[in-house]
Amino acid sequence: MSKKILQTIFFVLGLAVFGYLVYQLGWEQLVDSIQLVGWYWVPIILLALAWQACHTLAWHEVLTFFGHKVSFSNLFKLKMIAEAINMIV
Repeated sequence: MSKKILQTIFFVLGLAVFGYLVYQLGWEQLVDSIQLVGWYWVPIILLALAWQACHTLAWHEVLTFFGHKVSFSNLFKLKMIAEAINMIV
């Protein structure tokens, strides 16, 4: 199976899971929660992304030290996928 087909399958699967979660929670509850947090979600998300980027950079340096060639962007994507799976499980 090609990489593009796998990406499409997992993207659709992710959208389906997200849609199911929104359906279970209810659109109104989701909107109310977002309104309750207000614009404070922006620094929260930015801080979380900065933390993940620093953690990824540390792993990138370790892997580079041991001679492994992995791009930062691929490592960051892998880190985000692993974090998402960890939160679901």
